[in-house]
Amino acid sequence: MEKIVICEVKYTTKIDTANKGLKELMDYCELIKLDEGYIDGISKRVEVTGLLLVDSVEVEKRGLMQVVKIEKDANNKWQSEILDKREVEI
Repeated sequence: MEKIVICEVKYTTKIDTANKGLKELMDYCELIKLDEGYIDGISKRVEVTGLLLVDSVEVEKRGLMQVVKIEKDANNKWQSEILDKREVEI
């Protein structure tokens, strides 16, 4: 296995619920287990992608959208990298 995609869906209009979904998604990504053990303990690198989908969270009509990659480094510490950033108008 080379890649795993996990999706957390929150049908909500509240930003707090969306934030809770993001934390849950990060927990799920950390707890992925295959036959060989947890992803962190497997010698073969497996790419894990997490998607958070929300229904109707209210946002400003104009703002900054960011796509952020969050992963653990070799020292098991969370690192983030901004992959895309742009101004959006809704």
